[in-house]
Amino acid sequence: MERSRYILFKMQDEWEEDELEIMQQLFYRFPILETAYRITQKLRLWYQENIGKSMDKIEQELYNWCDEVNQSK
Repeated sequence: MERSRYILFKMQDEWEEDELEIMQQLFYRFPILETAYRITQKLRLWYQENIGKSMDKIEQELYNWCDEVNQSK
């Protein structure tokens, strides 16, 4: 788990081959961690894609993301 802390801050497409292996094993052991990682990455991507959009569109998409988080519990 200690080695994976830094990897969790990276986007999945930035993982090296050995990091991918570590994360696959970790996600297999802790499925809730994989869910949390995927939701977090989705928010990061959403933020990058929504800079400069109208507040109404941003607000609706943020509500959609919050709904997804609540459904994952």
